[in-house]
Amino acid sequence: MPLKDGKFENLQNPWPWTPGFLRQLHKMRSAPFFGSHLMLGSDYSGDQANCPFLVYGFVIADEQASPGWPPRVQRVRQRFLKDDRRMSFKNMNDGLRRQALIPFLEAAEYLEGNVTAVAVSKELAHLSTARNTVAAMKNLRARWDPRSFERMARVIHFFSLFLGAWSAPGVHVTWITDDDTIVS
Repeated sequence: MPLKDGKFENLQNPWPWTPGFLRQLHKMRSAPFFGSHLMLGSDYSGDQANCPFLVYGFVIADEQASPGWPPRVQRVRQRFLKDDRRMSFKNMNDGLRRQALIPFLEAAEYLEGNVTAVAVSKELAHLSTARNTVAAMKNLRARWDPRSFERMARVIHFFSLFLGAWSAPGVHVTWITDDDTIVS
């Protein structure tokens, strides 16, 4: 790739939306987390036909700065979810899950972190890939269709921007994500 003005020409502006996105991240949190371990969780919604947006939700927290969170979550699980069931908004018709919701949210008050939701119009087909990206990646073992690959690339893109903006060098990261087509 030829250099132009000290930059790789093909990479000069592949994602014109990222500088504005990073400015917003720095407004949310101007300094990085300084713990040695960051926890990141993500979930996604908007697949329903009547939703005009896909929404990508992220929680990023500093484990060292959140020592009160694990015991509180454990107490909620022991009290309401003894049979190892998972908390699920899709299953809020379950009385125990409904009872556990407020205590889980109260436990989240002990997380030092950020919650971020990114809504992307469904009219925007390519935010983090190009039309031919999946075809160019034929050697991948996973079997993504172009739509799922674009969604996976968006999640990885957002994840990378969060880490770049909010992590310190040498930090360990644990990422828990929804069991979705992006993890093909």
